[in-house]
Amino acid sequence: MNVHRSNNRIHALLQNDDSYDILLIQEPWFRTVATLHSDTDPEGRPQLGAPVNNRWDLHTPKHEAGERCKAIAYSRKKISSRVQNLTQHLLSGPSTILLDILEQDTVTLCIVNVYHDVPNRGHGLHALFSYTTDELTPTLFIGDFNTHSPLWSLLNSTMSSRAREFED
Repeated sequence: MNVHRSNNRIHALLQNDDSYDILLIQEPWFRTVATLHSDTDPEGRPQLGAPVNNRWDLHTPKHEAGERCKAIAYSRKKISSRVQNLTQHLLSGPSTILLDILEQDTVTLCIVNVYHDVPNRGHGLHALFSYTTDELTPTLFIGDFNTHSPLWSLLNSTMSSRAREFED
């Protein structure tokens, strides 16, 4: 997809759609939004970010400067005080964001938004599979897991290479 068109689509969605209060996005437009200059670095270095909008709060996972986030979330300003971004959580990283939804200081829902960057061999979902949820808090796992079940392959055809990788 053309990067510029992807950015325009996110801007249009944030500005024009009133149907949703929370948007979970995988592989978002996450590019240079500013150049940071200093006395020690007059040429500057790019600051990466996602589109922002005055009607929404942007939530990004824990990440280092220069890292591209692969999973982000937006919450409409009217509910943002009820959304807590868990950047210090062990699962939080450039490809996973965790949000707690609060009702009067009580967590009523935990949302885990994941983008699975498939490594050359096997899978990178071990931390997610071993994560133990709070039994009293409903937890929603959502995302782009980039997986393929052997059950999806046609009979008498070669199983996809990704499905073979997950057998490890």
